[in-house]
Amino acid sequence: MTKKQKPCVLVHGAWHGAWCWDEFKPYLTARGLTPIAPDLPGHDGRPLPLAEVSLAGYADAIAEILDGLDEPAILVGHSMGGIVISEAAERRPDKVRRLVYLSAFLLPGGVAMAARMKEDTGSLAARFVRRTEDGRGVLMGEEGLRTAIYEGVAAPVVDRAVKLSQPQAIAPFMTPLHLTAERFGRVPRAFVECTEDKAITLDMQRRMQRDLPCDPVLTLACGHCPHDIVPDALADFLAKL
Repeated sequence: MTKKQKPCVLVHGAWHGAWCWDEFKPYLTARGLTPIAPDLPGHDGRPLPLAEVSLAGYADAIAEILDGLDEPAILVGHSMGGIVISEAAERRPDKVRRLVYLSAFLLPGGVAMAARMKEDTGSLAARFVRRTEDGRGVLMGEEGLRTAIYEGVAAPVVDRAVKLSQPQAIAPFMTPLHLTAERFGRVPRAFVECTEDKAITLDMQRRMQRDLPCDPVLTLACGHCPHDIVPDALADFLAKL
């Protein structure tokens, strides 16, 4: 990667894989960014038993990608991906130019994502989450994906997501983050809030920002997947960071 290229690492959320960024990546390329969208361990192209999937494993995978880059990257986390980019920044603060929380879980150290999910009583997503038979994972069925996650997204994209979504290991949800002011705390943060989000309510998005302020903040009048709904606005924002 040359110095003229600006790496942008895109971290997907629960039940998803790198495929969820396929429609969005060309918008970044057109603006001079170099999109890198990996599968997290246990997702899509990186199969792993649910019992072996962990938040540490997610973060280590992203840290490994950062180690291979010639310059610091913009690190974008969508939804669950927020806890992954926070932990990755704790591991490699000097390799991250800016953290971008894309309607994502932005949590202080010592807090687990499951706690914020439980507190977000207005979220529709929680109504559709079910445990797998072995208790190691959680499922989001078609109705939940269409109602809470993909509202406002074009039908072909939603249909593809329904087909490709998979069980999500529960361990990353239950793991409190380990973050320090000296490492994670010195990495600049931005937030993209979605006013019509049914998965992470706007109230919760703003509560998380009060706990850990971000600058800049982009407000979009859309649902949980702005990269599929308003890709130009999101790509413009990322290109200016």
